[in-house]
Amino acid sequence: MIDSMSGIRTRRRQPGGGDMVLLQARVSPTAHEIVKDAATKSGVSIAYYVEALVQQLVAEHGALPQIPRPRPQKETLDIDIEEAPISAA
Repeated sequence: MIDSMSGIRTRRRQPGGGDMVLLQARVSPTAHEIVKDAATKSGVSIAYYVEALVQQLVAEHGALPQIPRPRPQKETLDIDIEEAPISAA
């Protein structure tokens, strides 16, 4: 079947039979090293470690914890739209 032969794969099968999707994130070098070291010490991949960590936190707390925003905005810019007309070039 042509549909199953697509060159773009967005889901993979987990060894247990469940679907897996790609999760990407940019983190600090320190955070990356901490996760990499924990995964290495556990004898698993970073992907498996993150998956297991999420499952463990959800099992213990019912959900992932909410965290504060990384950079709270301290002030707002007071711009009056009427005083700043937009003209076509």
